[in-house]
Amino acid sequence: LPPRSRWHQALEGRSSQLVAAIRELEAVGASVHYAPVDVADEAQLASFLDSFRNEGWPPIRGVVHAAGIIEDRLLIQLDLETLKTVLRPKLMGGWLLDRLLKDESLDFFIHFSSVGALLGQAGQGNYAAANAFLDSLANYQRAQGRAALSINWGAWAGLGFAATSGGQNVIRLLELQGVSRFTPAQGLEV
Repeated sequence: LPPRSRWHQALEGRSSQLVAAIRELEAVGASVHYAPVDVADEAQLASFLDSFRNEGWPPIRGVVHAAGIIEDRLLIQLDLETLKTVLRPKLMGGWLLDRLLKDESLDFFIHFSSVGALLGQAGQGNYAAANAFLDSLANYQRAQGRAALSINWGAWAGLGFAATSGGQNVIRLLELQGVSRFTPAQGLEV
């Protein structure tokens, strides 16, 4: 998104939709601070959190950790770089968010995991491992008495990976296992 100071100008496409969504949340009382931060970069995340606190924003009350990268490869074709690329946003991002926000009084900490961590999907061993970590991290957080939930999402129809030919194949295989796709509107309602 452009800086907030330019939100009053005519925006187009996705930027316009995102600004409208943020303004809707603010209209019902939420304080939204949009910041593009790499949650898997400890220095960047710590710097953002320090700035956020020093600017006097209301305390962070919840986290939705929805970061992820998919790079499908059979295990025999999986190299260390590809493994790191897929693990980084979920594993490091989740761990750093937990560590750097552990003293906050959070109402919720929601991890966007995948059904792939439970059922397994061909070519997604790296993705399954990343999501299994999020599931375990949520269990760890709850054991520490903190709010945490890991949602093992199925296929979001028509978005991101699900809109690709590979994603369509995964959706068909999931449906054969009894896991139906759902629309973005249904997912957001849940």
